[in-house]
Amino acid sequence: LRRKKDMKAMNVNMWMKMNFKIKDIIHTKSSSVQCNGGEGADNHPLVYLEIKKDVGKISCPYCSKTFVLEPL
Repeated sequence: LRRKKDMKAMNVNMWMKMNFKIKDIIHTKSSSVQCNGGEGADNHPLVYLEIKKDVGKISCPYCSKTFVLEPL
């Protein structure tokens, strides 16, 4: 019985993480971006990321915020 409760809690946590990630898509015209995770408990060390033009997007290794390169 405990195992089922643990699985249910895990599924809820995964669902919350998936929904959080969907909301964190940032469109930019610059291929150089920086991310600090945002305010409050979501912040993390500042990282600088470079979007490869052939890929068109990059995700922050800390918070999974996704930066999408928009055409100029």
